[in-house]
Amino acid sequence: MKTNSNRSQDRIKRLEEIGFEWQVLKTYFDKIFEKHCRELTSFKEEFGHCNVPLRYAGNPSLGQWCSQMRNAYKKIQKGMNSESNLLQDRIERLEDIGFQWKI
Repeated sequence: MKTNSNRSQDRIKRLEEIGFEWQVLKTYFDKIFEKHCRELTSFKEEFGHCNVPLRYAGNPSLGQWCSQMRNAYKKIQKGMNSESNLLQDRIERLEDIGFQWKI
């Protein structure tokens, strides 16, 4: 008789054999992050800074995203857990663009 663990391992193996992708969400969030970074770069090229207003009419989702990144960074600085997946490499990527954490 198989245990639940054996069943689980068998299911994992079968899913992998048919090409199941385990990190779909990570891939999705990576793409979203890069999309916003490109939009932020375009904003900077047009306006000379990265201080996107929260209610930026030209791209409302970019303003909201910038605000979310700043809030996540504040939580990280306070030692709190941030649900935004704002890891060090992403912090550095934003800083390379010229993103300011405090405006």
